[in-house]
Amino acid sequence: MQTFKCKICGGSLTVTSKSRVAVCDYCGSKQILPLFSDESAQLLYDRENSYLRQNEYDKAETIFNQLLALCPEDPEIYWDIVLCKYGVTFVQDPKTGKYIPTCNRTHYESILNDRNYQKVLQYADD
Repeated sequence: MQTFKCKICGGSLTVTSKSRVAVCDYCGSKQILPLFSDESAQLLYDRENSYLRQNEYDKAETIFNQLLALCPEDPEIYWDIVLCKYGVTFVQDPKTGKYIPTCNRTHYESILNDRNYQKVLQYADD
């Protein structure tokens, strides 16, 4: 059984089947899981997500690029690189308790033209 950390709140996502979709027990968000099965890659992925939640986007992106060498067709890793580029973190709204995506970096080019975003679309499942 593999356990991943939630990208939103850091809670545990427990995967018991072959499904790539997991629900966080803490915040209830649905997330797509990466394709790799190697435990060391999973630990690297969890460390990278920790950097992402702490707004350390450049450190997180460096680790994601290492993971791409292991899984060059994993759309989730490309998506995480997009999150790093735009500095997307999830901030809890004090009124509703929901986590809201927040961009902390800006770019003049559209995300639709981003090479990594295009790879997400290329490799993603229906």
